Amino acid sequence: MTLFSFAWVFVFYLFWRAVVGGGGSGGVWALVFGLIIALFQRFAGPLVYPGGFGFLRWVSSFVDLIVFPVLLPLGICFIFMLFNTFSGSLNITNFLLICLIPCSLFRALNLESYPSALEAVFVPLLWTALAVGIPFFVQELYGSVPAAGAGVLLPFLGVTSYWAFFGQRFFLGYALAALSLLPMFSTMTIHFIKMEKRG
Repeated sequence: MTLFSFAWVFVFYLFWRAVVGGGGSGGVWALVFGLIIALFQRFAGPLVYPGGFGFLRWVSSFVDLIVFPVLLPLGICFIFMLFNTFSGSLNITNFLLICLIPCSLFRALNLESYPSALEAVFVPLLWTALAVGIPFFVQELYGSVPAAGAGVLLPFLGVTSYWAFFGQRFFLGYALAALSLLPMFSTMTIHFIKMEKRG
């Protein structure tokens, strides 16, 4: 499972590039920001004391698992797009996935010898689901109020599913995990169909 945690984001990025095609601009900057975030998290530790199974655990999970690895790079990406920093197009999903590569590598190194499936498997899956799912609502369904709401809601669904699994509320965890992963699989299906039409 440690190997999965170590390699999943990178392998998924290669798969995504093969399906979607084109890397877009900003890859080097994404890697730099991802490395800075990974180093900061490694040496700073949890920014919110996690507590037991209650609200503090949820807040800690949201800040340390979602805000820094996914939402902070997303905000940086939006700033780059707002100021037209790069001459070429900036692909949000590619930017986020590249940012997540250093985070996933450092996180895998910090795992215990026999990590739980929640930490070693679900967290990397959740990261890629958000990296693909949020841009799906931003780009594919641009201008739709329900899509914007879903894009905002998606990180909260993801971290709540993680929190539910951590507290052994398995039915809630699986239900929210399915909702969190659905946009990623929907986006992949759309791109597969487009690829098949292109031949």
